[in-house]
Amino acid sequence: MKIYIDWLQCFCRGQISVPPAYSLCSTGIRSRTFAVIEEIKLFDKSIGFLCSKPQSSILPPDSYMLKFSNEILYSPTFSKTYDLFINRSGITMHNISRIDICTDFNHFDFFRDPENLIKDFFCEKIIYSRHSIFKIIGDTNHGLTRDYLRFGSNLSTLSVYLYRKSLEMKQKVFKSYIADLWKKNGLNLNLPIWRLEFSLKGGAHNIVDNSTGEIIPLNTHIFFNQSRLHDFFISLVSKYFKFVYANNSIPIKKLKQLKLFNTDFCPYEHFYLTKSQDLTRGDRIFIKRLENLNHEIRESNPELADHVVELSDFFSSIKGLSEYRRFVSSVV
Repeated sequence: MKIYIDWLQCFCRGQISVPPAYSLCSTGIRSRTFAVIEEIKLFDKSIGFLCSKPQSSILPPDSYMLKFSNEILYSPTFSKTYDLFINRSGITMHNISRIDICTDFNHFDFFRDPENLIKDFFCEKIIYSRHSIFKIIGDTNHGLTRDYLRFGSNLSTLSVYLYRKSLEMKQKVFKSYIADLWKKNGLNLNLPIWRLEFSLKGGAHNIVDNSTGEIIPLNTHIFFNQSRLHDFFISLVSKYFKFVYANNSIPIKKLKQLKLFNTDFCPYEHFYLTKSQDLTRGDRIFIKRLENLNHEIRESNPELADHVVELSDFFSSIKGLSEYRRFVSSVV
């Protein structure tokens, strides 16, 4: 099983100094939070974007938002590219505001078909072992197909996605660098290729080594070691992608588990830093109060209201709650 990072966005601070071989090119775009959004290039190849120069005095002037391009994340040289840029640019990564990690396959380890899994879940033959909202997407063009299953929402600190990646590549954007990896890793391109993906937002994610008790915070050191990245991914699978066979006469904790991946030897367990199951509750309350304040003072003090909007936009971005903020701002 090969594990990949599909999205990486970090909040950084410091005084930027562009390293040799790198360049920052203006995009001509700005946001409410940052006055400057620049494209990062390495030898004229785009590797991501850097947002800088906060437009509000509320924010530290040395704040940056760093997002790497999708293609560079799949490159075998990504860890070196990241290290060279971070270590020589004068900025420091403070936290990961969002990271998506995934694996691609034709079928599960024990040869179960992913589409049948979605079908059995929808028909209540199997039960998802955690309390969660879910979403299923399918198609009726050539018979009934089921292509997508998600647990969690856009507001969730952790969301789980199972979807037909080869169909997405066909219908949306074909990414040759991903197709090349499929060939390299021995996937059958004549069959559907599925993706299991975990999207983690905010900075409260940790893992514990069950053999030593060591608590390891979510940081880039985990993701530049394929062995540890694999263990971390399996820890997410064993906790957040677990199904049991339905049987109304037996308590759910005693139901037989469905074997999908080999998770028997996973040394790590994922957990949140706080005890609360809804880590975003306090953050969402803060965002809602900011949006209410903006609404209340907009007519009497528009300049102050603009600062409130900037703070709300920035805070929701680093917490991975931009969708929630847009929703709140539309109904306040």
